[in-house]
Amino acid sequence: MDFKYEDEFVRQNVPKAAVWEQLAEELGEMQHHALKAARSHRGENPTPCQVHDELIECEKELGDVLNCVRLLELHYDETEMKLKMIRWWKRIKDAQEGS
Repeated sequence: MDFKYEDEFVRQNVPKAAVWEQLAEELGEMQHHALKAARSHRGENPTPCQVHDELIECEKELGDVLNCVRLLELHYDETEMKLKMIRWWKRIKDAQEGS
């Protein structure tokens, strides 16, 4: 999707520092819903929240996060993501082999 007109309008009307603040806020909201989903999924500490509902809320917050990322012109590198996934995989593998 291309929102060049909207992006430019927001950039002209919202200071960059405020977009950084919004990014932090949206990440916090997403974190909150992710923790609720984990709590509901685990079932050790009862909550009226349902995993499915919290995942939907995470997806909504992700849209807000990605809008901020786009406005801030943050970029990710597929190679860096792959390296991070390999590192994660290796940690799990090493832990399993060490047990």
